Amino acid sequence: MFVEHTHFNLKRTLFLVLTVLMFQRSFGTTCYSCIVVSDQKTIDKADLNLRVTDKIKGKIVDESKVAISGAAITEVNTSNTAITNSSGEFEFSCLDYKSKTAAAQKNFIAVKLASDSIASQKVKDRNLPAAWQQGFLDIHFIETGRGNASFMVFPDGTTMLLDAGDLQTEEFYKKNSPLKVSPALPTDKKRPGEWIAAYIAQIMPKNRALTIDYAMITHFHQDHYGSVNAQTPYTANGAYQLSGIADVGTQIPIHKLLDRGFDYPVDLHTYYSKDATFTNYVKFIKEQEKRKDFIHEALKAGSNSQIGLLIQPKSYPDFSVRNIKAGNKVWSGIDEQIVNCFSDSDMPQKGFNENPLSNAIKITYGAFTYYSGGDNTGYEGLGYPGRKNVEPAIAKAAGRVTAMSLNHHGNRDANNRDFIEALSPEVVVQQSWCSDQPGQELAFRLVEKNSRGDSIKVFNTHMLPETRIYLGGWITKAFKSLNGHVLIRVQNGGGTYMVYVLDETKEKLEVMKTFGPYVIR
Repeated sequence: MFVEHTHFNLKRTLFLVLTVLMFQRSFGTTCYSCIVVSDQKTIDKADLNLRVTDKIKGKIVDESKVAISGAAITEVNTSNTAITNSSGEFEFSCLDYKSKTAAAQKNFIAVKLASDSIASQKVKDRNLPAAWQQGFLDIHFIETGRGNASFMVFPDGTTMLLDAGDLQTEEFYKKNSPLKVSPALPTDKKRPGEWIAAYIAQIMPKNRALTIDYAMITHFHQDHYGSVNAQTPYTANGAYQLSGIADVGTQIPIHKLLDRGFDYPVDLHTYYSKDATFTNYVKFIKEQEKRKDFIHEALKAGSNSQIGLLIQPKSYPDFSVRNIKAGNKVWSGIDEQIVNCFSDSDMPQKGFNENPLSNAIKITYGAFTYYSGGDNTGYEGLGYPGRKNVEPAIAKAAGRVTAMSLNHHGNRDANNRDFIEALSPEVVVQQSWCSDQPGQELAFRLVEKNSRGDSIKVFNTHMLPETRIYLGGWITKAFKSLNGHVLIRVQNGGGTYMVYVLDETKEKLEVMKTFGPYVIR
């Protein structure tokens, strides 16, 4: 009996070869048989069923690591089994082989290109991973300690920024003490918007000018688009103040800026007329509109054309961005049709909460799928004032995904059990900045198996000491990381992906841990 299959879609003309590698038992280590499937024909596609088994004892092997060394390539046959662990991770080390034929050596290298990384290890070389290249989908989660920010480089080099938080900590403490806020990261020498721009400059594709093709603000809260007060600096011409998205957009030009719009549930120009941050955001837009190449739009729920590849769209037909939700509108799952996730009458005209109005998108690249939905909520009632349970409608539209960013930073009013089970992610990134993130009940759900029967790989961008105490070591030890920027890199046309954890305390980006490659299920 084998563990659940995983699938690896190989690119055209990739040579596959089957090699049997036998390993002896030493120091109590199980003796494994590692078989890598292949033939030498040119093919359009191949599904490689990867399974874990102990060929010697006939038992299922579910190890976190498989060390391979001293292997001798001796024969070629037609089996279609390869060794991984139960999470579908290739975890090879110390590959030292002897080939009897040149063909065997060539084919072994072809397989090795897709599967030679060492997973879940601290790295000695702390430089950034190889620079983005054509065909990669990079998703960066940037930790500043002041809110959400993620930056994406699509397979053709098109770029997108999702949120740019800049929380006012003094205001937060007055309202929410004794909760604690993350320190300013990497330091307080720059504003969060400056750090976000500096991060983007380090990882921008070399063939692109420093530019942001798309920027999307999920909703109008400080930790997602900025905050201003009397001390916030102005631009040189005094047009607006520098915070959050306005700060980033001043340093790096934005071509299309998307948000949830200004007309729901009421006219926001009037409703937020005394909100200094919102009025500053409007001033920023008006100033940018003086540029001919700037566009501001409300996200259109259901659309899969509002955000797309701008450089080589025909080269990547399996890539798309679907707008899942905007305001109370959610994609129906059919064409670009939309439905309401709650009625207009259910949303108060005064005192409404921005969170359940958040935008949400789903990115698809081959077999890889990613969901991000701002601060959408999954509970409502007396204990959750202003919240709406919009997660059932989102889950129906989004379906299963490979990776996701937690709704509302992992707070206890979001990511309900049905939502997590419906999306069934393999990887979860929690963009946190407060000591009550994640809620303990959610943390329990995240360390359980997903609906596919696999452990969820959870990456927290900065978990405070207080949070680690109330969660306890039993839960925190199950997380893959508790601090650091996170990079998800999707390769092989959406067939495999890596996860990197970068040091959020350093100005120059450095890798702390590497995970994968993971094979898309």
